[in-house]
Amino acid sequence: MLILRLFLILSCLFVTACASTQPAMRLDIPHLPLPGSPPLGSEQDIQELTQAIMALGPRVDPEEAARAARIAYEHTYELALAYEITDPALIHNIKVN
Repeated sequence: MLILRLFLILSCLFVTACASTQPAMRLDIPHLPLPGSPPLGSEQDIQELTQAIMALGPRVDPEEAARAARIAYEHTYELALAYEITDPALIHNIKVN
């Protein structure tokens, strides 16, 4: 019974932390790519993704679509640098698996 209560409390804390309105913590990574690391998406790439997101339906907020597209490119680039990924995705996944 005690374990169940602890689990429920921890679950509530986790959900509360995930639902926080605070901006996500950004990784302090220098934007100096490693040789072979993926390139940062261009403004054109971000605009194309924004348009694709907006094409999902008439109720999509343009500002939210633009923000989601920018985050999708910038955050994945920061993660690639943080984890020092220098291989193409297929090769990296083969190595991981």
